[in-house]
Amino acid sequence: MIKMNKIIELAPSDIDTFLHYKELNLGIIRITDDLYEGDAESFLRELLFVRNSGKMSITIYLMSAGGAVYPVFAIYDALMDFRKNGGIVDCIVEGFAASAAAMLILQAATIRKSRANARFLLHEVRK
Repeated sequence: MIKMNKIIELAPSDIDTFLHYKELNLGIIRITDDLYEGDAESFLRELLFVRNSGKMSITIYLMSAGGAVYPVFAIYDALMDFRKNGGIVDCIVEGFAASAAAMLILQAATIRKSRANARFLLHEVRK
């Protein structure tokens, strides 16, 4: 019997969808844009998907200039709830984390990492 590998052609949008689904199944969530209401909603749905799959560890790849404070607070609260229930939040900054996005890695992550050339922007740090 001859076994043949089947080659499937996918459009670029299909590849993006496929990779996104594979990453979610591995517990990987990417934040690669400014964070506003729709972005927070997408992130919360992705986090819920990962939680419902039974994963107790997520990895966030972060590259964002920040965004609106209330959507970021919604993400922060969801991550803190995940941690309170025993979850581990690993956050890796790629490129930059500015403003409210920097708050996510500094306040909500259990494990904080950045790439060698990543940059942070913080507004008037206070105690």
